Amino acid sequence: MADISETRAQTIKLLLDGYSSLSVPTLLAVLSPRFKHRVLPASLEMPVHDVKTFADHAAGIFALFDAFRLVPEHAYEDDAQGVMVIHARMEGTLKNKGGPWRNECVLMIRLSESGEEVDEIVEFVDSAKAVEMRRTLAPKNFMIGGPVGGELARVGNVLLFAGLAAGAFFGVRRLLQ
Repeated sequence: MADISETRAQTIKLLLDGYSSLSVPTLLAVLSPRFKHRVLPASLEMPVHDVKTFADHAAGIFALFDAFRLVPEHAYEDDAQGVMVIHARMEGTLKNKGGPWRNECVLMIRLSESGEEVDEIVEFVDSAKAVEMRRTLAPKNFMIGGPVGGELARVGNVLLFAGLAAGAFFGVRRLLQ
């Protein structure tokens, strides 16, 4: 039996491969029934997604691309909390000769106790690129929603961890291979 760290690493790899696949079923394969997806900064006013609404959201974004890759640049793991923080670049080719799309994000991923499922993703996105996508590429209802409000308090510990991990050390690293 693999240790929990190896199990978590495999789950994260499957998640990242799911993003890069442009296949909603592949992306959803590692999500738990308890899954929540939140996008920061809160100023974007994007709604919190469960598995079903995240599937719809992902389908809308995937429909914009001919090709897409989510490439991890740095990864930090908090074994005690089952959280992985990944700074990644996103590289894609937009459909209809839309050309290249480049941006970056930070994914704060909370895994299930077993490490086999993703319970939560808090995604801090490139605000300028998100607004550009909303304005020029997306359907009218894309990323429209009320403020996240009280949900930010729940995310606070993960954000604190991300800041400490990035600012204090690049030591507890395990870059995904």
